[in-house]
Amino acid sequence: MAQLHEFPLYYLVWNTLAEEVRCVLYEYPGLSMTQGRKVLELRPSIEWDKGKALEFLLNALGLENGGYVHPVYIGDDRTDEDAFNVLKDKGYGCGILVSSFAKETSALYTLQSPSEVMDFLQRLVRWKLGAVEVLSMQTCTEQVKS
Repeated sequence: MAQLHEFPLYYLVWNTLAEEVRCVLYEYPGLSMTQGRKVLELRPSIEWDKGKALEFLLNALGLENGGYVHPVYIGDDRTDEDAFNVLKDKGYGCGILVSSFAKETSALYTLQSPSEVMDFLQRLVRWKLGAVEVLSMQTCTEQVKS
């Protein structure tokens, strides 16, 4: 017999909560539940996932073929894999998995924590601002020469 103290209380509470949500969903056949890491997602029962949402956004913005845009998708659980796969299949953009342990993923890169995500995004902004500054200086120099 398994002893209760060997099984973290979190898992008992989490599994009980997930089961309660499943029971309630029987009354709402138009909804389905997806379970991720520490998250329960309730969605309409239609063919829709984060990959389809990403494709919709790219198409709506006229960016379905990439061009000068490099989409970056950052996610931390298995429900994000659909979006990572879209970017991988399209051959542009990149998926970044946030995980403190190694696991199989279609993301091109991995960051280990939310603080690493913040550092990455801050560096990306600084890089972009530097590129804009260089372009502004070139434009200014070209105007002075003419």
